[in-house]
Amino acid sequence: MYAFYELVAENAPILWVILVVVCIIFVFHLIRILKKTKRIKFEEIDVPANIWFYSMLVNMEIGIEKCSYDKLMHYFMNYLYKKYQISREDLKTQTVFDIVTAKEDMQNVLDLYGDIWNSIEDLKESETGDIVKYIKSIKFYFNKENLEGWISARNFNKQCNDC
Repeated sequence: MYAFYELVAENAPILWVILVVVCIIFVFHLIRILKKTKRIKFEEIDVPANIWFYSMLVNMEIGIEKCSYDKLMHYFMNYLYKKYQISREDLKTQTVFDIVTAKEDMQNVLDLYGDIWNSIEDLKESETGDIVKYIKSIKFYFNKENLEGWISARNFNKQCNDC
């Protein structure tokens, strides 16, 4: 037992360094896990959902908010929560898009949300510049309460591109 104590006493600085390194690795690993499991918070939004989402997109574009895939997805989900008044209890039994599908009558709007969702998912591994470019392409559509005019123009452009 004395030999073990003597061995530890001689190598104490090395053991302390190893212990500190292991603790640092453990903390970074724990932070990484917590980031992955971070839930989307429901934000209390007093302005209409479209205007709020537009302002968040502008904030990300000009650099007030960090521009990343996670932030963009977070804001889009909060937009859907606010617009369709989705509660936590609703989410326990159904997915967000099941709830939106049940509450939204226009198929064009559902297609728009699906396109935005897929485009945001495609930006998962993209750089900030690509995300800003996408934000610039969609932000002005949410600067109004009614999206019908934009959806009809979008569908017309899609038909013309197929010509």
